[in-house]
Amino acid sequence: MWWIIIPSVLILLLVVFLLFTPLVIIIESDSGILGMRLTGLACGNLAFDGKFKLHLWILGVNRQIELGAKKKKIPGQQKRESKRRRLAFNILVRKSRALIKSFHIKKFYFNLDSDNFMLNSWLYTAFHLADPKHHHWNINFNGRTSISFHAENNLLRILRAMLS
Repeated sequence: MWWIIIPSVLILLLVVFLLFTPLVIIIESDSGILGMRLTGLACGNLAFDGKFKLHLWILGVNRQIELGAKKKKIPGQQKRESKRRRLAFNILVRKSRALIKSFHIKKFYFNLDSDNFMLNSWLYTAFHLADPKHHHWNINFNGRTSISFHAENNLLRILRAMLS
């Protein structure tokens, strides 16, 4: 009897762990990082240094993939036609909106210079009215443009958004 209970409890604990493990999306334009992290399990970063490179870490295994490299085609390989079920447009929009609302923004900072002094002055006024303490939105006249964005979600909130 115990050989049934112990694996069942372990599987239940694994499912609960996966449901509540944070999924973090990171965009940092200063360092050129676009990444996604499933805390403790997997991490993936897309970086650009002449070529796009995808850095993956899954359960301790590191892998680097260069994107844009051409693969050799195997002769005789045919494309399969997939039958897609079309969803109604309004259902797709509703589910997408629910999915976006399920994310929690942990950090957001936007620094902009449009290289047009007149437009910058108008934007400075608009951004100051939207964010008076300049914590999240900033206009500068120095030629720097950057964004920093961290959003967090978990599998439970994603499933709840998809099933609603």
